[in-house]
Amino acid sequence: MWTAGIIVLAIGAGYYEGGICATIMVLLIETVLNEFRKNIRQAQDFRIAVSYYNRRNLDDVLRFCKDRQMTITN
Repeated sequence: MWTAGIIVLAIGAGYYEGGICATIMVLLIETVLNEFRKNIRQAQDFRIAVSYYNRRNLDDVLRFCKDRQMTITN
């Protein structure tokens, strides 16, 4: 947002070449960073075995995982 504002101010002040160059640079950087983001690996799935002695302990573990947006499958 700040970058767009600065480019508009530059063009409005008559610095067309600078505004066009800045626009091209921003588009190029956004494209490169977007491709880089796609190549970053997501967190791997892993398995955890949980043993419990009573139901309350299991409920605490399930609540903990749910609060942290973890997915639990059987």
